Parts: sequence; structure tokens; C-alpha cells
Amino acid sequence: MPDHGLSSRLGALERRLREISLNAQHNSASVSRGAFEIRSPQGLIVRGGAGILLIGNMDATGKIGVTGELNLLDGSLFTLNGTGNVTGLFNLLDGSTLSVDGFLRGNGDLEWEGPAKFKGLSIFDGDVAVTKTLDVTADSRFRARVRIEDDLELVDNGKFKAGAIEIDPANHNGGIRWGWGQELIAWAGALELYSAGSVKYGIQLRPDGVHIPLLPAVTNSSQLDSMDWLAYERIGGKIWRVPNDVGSPLGGDLRWPFNPDNITDGFGPRVSPGGIGSTDHKGVDWPLPGGTQIPAAGNGTVTFSGGNASSGFGYHVIIDHGDGIETLYAHQQVPSTLVVGQRVTAGQIVGIVGTTGTSTGDHLHFEVRQDGVQIDPEGFITKPWEPWL
Repeated sequence: MPDHGLSSRLGALERRLREISLNAQHNSASVSRGAFEIRSPQGLIVRGGAGILLIGNMDATGKIGVTGELNLLDGSLFTLNGTGNVTGLFNLLDGSTLSVDGFLRGNGDLEWEGPAKFKGLSIFDGDVAVTKTLDVTADSRFRARVRIEDDLELVDNGKFKAGAIEIDPANHNGGIRWGWGQELIAWAGALELYSAGSVKYGIQLRPDGVHIPLLPAVTNSSQLDSMDWLAYERIGGKIWRVPNDVGSPLGGDLRWPFNPDNITDGFGPRVSPGGIGSTDHKGVDWPLPGGTQIPAAGNGTVTFSGGNASSGFGYHVIIDHGDGIETLYAHQQVPSTLVVGQRVTAGQIVGIVGTTGTSTGDHLHFEVRQDGVQIDPEGFITKPWEPWL
């Protein structure tokens, strides 16, 4: 008759021996068939520089085949030559190394502090946190958030692309190109922003100021009527848009320098004043006290400043207002401080009233010229008289 008590005790002893065997230290372990299973809550822990070498394929539906975490500590090496699939948390700590020559797919979080080198294709669907070195020599796809806590450096003429934006370190000293063809580049201490197209109109920021290269030329002065100007604020450093009729260098309607109701000699035939003046007057005259300041009738550029104190117009100034229009201010008391090429704005003082040249007393002789021919100012200046501020 069988002894069931003995059989039960032998079965318990066999299970105990199996547990002791599984918990024992293994200097060498090999599995030729089946699976190597770890059930302890501590998971698989590799220490002391030991390595895990995977020659075939690995498919880990948990945490690399364990119910805990996979932790490589103390400079351990993890080498993957086949295929790896990680759906749990993968930690490389304390200088441990990850080397991937095959295919690694991470569906969970991947974190490492030591160097990681990827030569094959790696796909990470979870968060990736890099705090040390990541060396990738093959295509890598990051399908979730990627956090880089140190510099992102592009070397060996690499490019960084984000949608239609491309950052190219080999373009001059570094450049950015947008999808429509606009470019932002750096060279020789300058920063340039160019528009799209075969002709690259743009703007340059250089140490000596702002430059706008390759601008189209103004071929007809009538084009200025539809243009504004840029002005630089010396104190604030700002650039302002200046409409033509406010104070731009050229353009804008002329204004009367003085009240036209006070003109004593108009344009056209007259009796010669004192027998020394012309009988065909080509301008208009205001009798004014000597030393009265003379305002410019409009915005423009000085084309003449000087004269002879004893004949003709005496000391006088001529201003070009664009579109073939000039004004002349004659018989000034002293030479004007304006110089040829100087830009003036409407109302700016061009000199003071005097009686130099062919003159019988203190007055301003004022002319308007169109394409070099004197015309009647009272038929050309249409703005109503307004005192200058």
C-alpha cells in the first residue's frame, strides 16, 4: 500500500530544492529552449560592469521580459545586435552604456545618464530624456516628446528641418530658409534677411549700420509722389516712416515762405526799380526787415549756396524739390550756412533777408523754376498761406 504521506513530503522537498536552485548565484546560465523567467519584484539588475549581449531577437512585452524594471548600473554594458522591443521603463544609470547595432523600439519611457550609441534604426513612442551623450549614426524617429537638457549641436554640415523651415550651418556661417524661399543668413559680421525670388532684395545689419542692397532704382521723379521715406531717430534709435508732405527729403507741395498778400513786385513786366532792376521780373518780392529768417518752401536738396555780394542775386540759395521743380531765395544778408547736397525740410531756415547783389533795399526775391525755366509762383503754389510754426 503506497505511503501517500511520504509521497507528499518528497514532492514538497522537490519544490523546495527547485526554489533554492533558482535563488542561487549563477556564474553561468544558459537557456537552449523555452524562456528565462524572472518573477522577483526586483526585476533584472545587472551590476559590476557585466553586460547583456543579445545575438538574436528580443521581444519584451513587459519590461524586457521582466515584471519589474530593467536597470543597468555601475558602468554596465547593454549591447543589442538583433531586435529589441521595450514597452516598460528602460533606465541606464551611473555611466552604463547602451549600444544598438540592430533595431530597438521603445513604447515606454527611455531615460539614460550614460552614453548611448545607435547604429541601427531606433523608434521611441514614449518620452525620451537625454542628460548626457546621444550618438546616432542612422535614422531615428521620435514619435513622442523629446526633451534635450543640454545643447543641440549640428556638426559635419548637418541640417535641422522643422516642416518648411531649414537651418543649415553650412550656408555662409549659418542660415535659415523658409518654405517660400526667404533666407536669414550671417556673413562677415553682418546679418542679412532676403526675400524670396531670383533677385534677392533684402536688408543687412552691419556693424556700421543698416544697409538695404539691390533696391530698384527710381527712374522717374514722378514715382516719388507715391512713396514715403524713412527717418532715423537719433536719440531713440528708431526708424520711422515719413510721408512726402510731412518732411521727406523730396516731394510734397510747395508752401509760401511769406504771406502772398504782402507781395509788392509780382511776376512779369514792371518798371525797373531804381533804374537798376530788370523790367521783366522772373519772381516775386516781399519787402522785409533785414535779418528776417527765410523758411524753405518745401522739402528738397540744396543745389546752390553762395553768390556775389555786389551783383546779381547777391548771396542766394537754390533748392531742388524733385520732379524738375526748384526754388530760389535771393539777396540774403550773408552767405547761407547750407551746403550743396544738404537735405532740407519744409520750413527749415535757408538764410536771412538782406540787400546784397542788384537790390535797392532789404527784401526777399523768390523764384519757382520748372525744368530750369522761371514760372509765376502765384500760378503754381496752390496751398493757402499758413504761418510757419
